[in-house]
Amino acid sequence: MISTTSNTTVRKFRLAEVSDLYIRIILTNQCNNSCAYCFKETGQGRDIGLFGMAFFQELVKIAEKRQITKIHFTGGEPLLENRIADYIGKVAESSVIELGLTTNGIILHAHAERLRNAGLRRINISLPSLRASRYRAVCGNDTLERVLTNIDLALDIGFSPVKINVPLYTENLDEIHEFMEYFLRKERVILRFFSILPNDGVPETSHLSTEQTTAYLGEAINRLPLDLQEEATSRVYFRPPFKPSLSICRTCTKKNNCQDQAKALRISRDGNIRLCLDNPKYVTRVRRIADLDRGISNLLKLYYG
Repeated sequence: MISTTSNTTVRKFRLAEVSDLYIRIILTNQCNNSCAYCFKETGQGRDIGLFGMAFFQELVKIAEKRQITKIHFTGGEPLLENRIADYIGKVAESSVIELGLTTNGIILHAHAERLRNAGLRRINISLPSLRASRYRAVCGNDTLERVLTNIDLALDIGFSPVKINVPLYTENLDEIHEFMEYFLRKERVILRFFSILPNDGVPETSHLSTEQTTAYLGEAINRLPLDLQEEATSRVYFRPPFKPSLSICRTCTKKNNCQDQAKALRISRDGNIRLCLDNPKYVTRVRRIADLDRGISNLLKLYYG
């Protein structure tokens, strides 16, 4: 837990950390949002037909053998993949794999029941603003009310926890308190704020240092009613830019501007498995399911040395 101290107050929230390597499935590059701050996890490589029920059955076996305990589905927008509930159902057959999904929530109402029935319990929903005009400016559409309704739907049908991923930069700092007031009154919701580093859609002037962000979060918590301050100590998280603690990151010239330093094996439809989004040394390609174990094993050796 982070504590930031001033003269008379102690501000408390949690530090979001990733301790073990996990598998991140990039189901699609397509998205129904056009978020200004988005950084692309994969290129637009050709779909080689790798994904399917046999692929995910084999992937679970490999993850269990390699003691990888988490598989997370993302995109693009993963709910644009029609077979996502089938894929989740196959992963959910494992009793040791923690299963997750990140979505923008726009079409969650059309999939929520099927996902829940398939075995998904945890869900992350990305949300840059609670204000319609700002949401429209960031995401390029007017779907905020639908997303908020779908968050309530996810809670109503039993998803737990529902994590709200909130990117922070100078333009939405004035909403931190609003996010806390709105979501900490809902049970089973976790707020996870994270810093956005400068990229093509976020200029240097919009970037906040870790010290600035923690100070703003602490100030917002102090303004909450006492009962919500107590909730914040266990349900508000801050994910700072990851510090390069691994050997594969220490010598990287881009590490100070990397939004998502090596913490996951990213597998995409083009057959590429990536430990790093930029360095080709940490990418391996598989063309058939039989090559999957070898590809993952090679990257694990690089990761753990």
